[in-house]
Amino acid sequence: MSIQPLENTDIHSDDCCGGDNLLPIDVAIAKGLGLAKPRQGFEVANLSALHGRSLLDDITASYPLPNFNNSAMDGYAINTKALRGDGPYRLQITGRMAAGDHDIESTNTVPAGALRILTGALVPSDYNAVIMQEKVSVEDGYIVFDKCPKTGTNIRPQGEDCKPGDLVIPKGTVLDARHIAMLAGQGIAETKVHRKVRVAIFSTGSELKLPGETLKSGQIFNSNRYALNSQLNHPFIEVFDLGTIEDDYELLKNATHRASQMADIVITTGGVSVGDEDHMPNIVKDLEGELHVMKVAIKPGKPVTIGTIGKCIFLGLPGNPVAAFINQILIGRPIIEKLAGITPAPITTYPAQAAFERKRSPSRQEYVPAKIVGQSENGGPIVEAFAKASSATLLPLANSDGFVVLPLGMTEVKKGDTLAFIPH
Repeated sequence: MSIQPLENTDIHSDDCCGGDNLLPIDVAIAKGLGLAKPRQGFEVANLSALHGRSLLDDITASYPLPNFNNSAMDGYAINTKALRGDGPYRLQITGRMAAGDHDIESTNTVPAGALRILTGALVPSDYNAVIMQEKVSVEDGYIVFDKCPKTGTNIRPQGEDCKPGDLVIPKGTVLDARHIAMLAGQGIAETKVHRKVRVAIFSTGSELKLPGETLKSGQIFNSNRYALNSQLNHPFIEVFDLGTIEDDYELLKNATHRASQMADIVITTGGVSVGDEDHMPNIVKDLEGELHVMKVAIKPGKPVTIGTIGKCIFLGLPGNPVAAFINQILIGRPIIEKLAGITPAPITTYPAQAAFERKRSPSRQEYVPAKIVGQSENGGPIVEAFAKASSATLLPLANSDGFVVLPLGMTEVKKGDTLAFIPH
């Protein structure tokens, strides 16, 4: 199904922050980005290790591309100035040029003749057009054709693609196959990229066990650790996984201090709400850190917390897995991108037609796992929200195609309403 981006649609709002002094999600994101400064340092990586890395400096062309006039077709190079009168024309084949040939004299060419030439071959300066082979007939070492081509026909001129000094890749670009092709085309074997962002993560909770271990009564498997590791699986990120820390204040404080010393950003899951064992906000303060965001007008994930400990950013995600998952997308990802020297891209949303009805509280912007169930008349997706989805339910998340956004101020969703949809 083809779905088009939602243009000029702000899925956030700063006109309302709900009750309990909740920050709108866009304000929380802005505060987090305000704390993030691109980290100093770089690495030199070769072409085979550049995919997914952030370019440190602008790349300008050293060579023209193409770096010589070359043939765009298999055919015959001619000098149109040697043609007299009206066609048909008859020219002797006096030489041959293939891709990689560079010694023009070896072909024994004469400008009045026709030069057999293959795609990508250098076009000697005495020739100004290439006639594709389908346009000529070959007779006893001569070509015969009816029409005189225009000057430059089927010739890729030197510098058509880029010229020396042209900006070909701007700094901060996350390099992929397109950019690596350009670097290779410029003869660049290695280049500088921003050093990887160091991200330290750990989960909080005495109830958490590793998959594969035996559960006792009151225990659950730790899904956040592995979901977060997967979300952080990018070439420009280096993850320090500190595992699971029990709900013990001193253990958590020591782990947080150690994490803040080794990383650019510490991301934790759990322990940021208002329960007796939710220690993380107090630990940040105890480590002489500062809290910049607490309580966001978002559902799920209201207690998401953003702060600093020295030069390290602290992001406390809620413990419920759906809340942790969506807040890492909305808040964690752009902060890390900025730390990596990457300009954070806006969250991509698409206009989707609701196939469901729902009454709701307008005080928080809600992100609901949803599935594409059809296609509207204008080609956009029709989405169904999972009725039993909550911040703690993994099955709707696993079976969803993305999140449908129910904005602040909306009290009711009706079938056919247009909503913003964030695909996975």
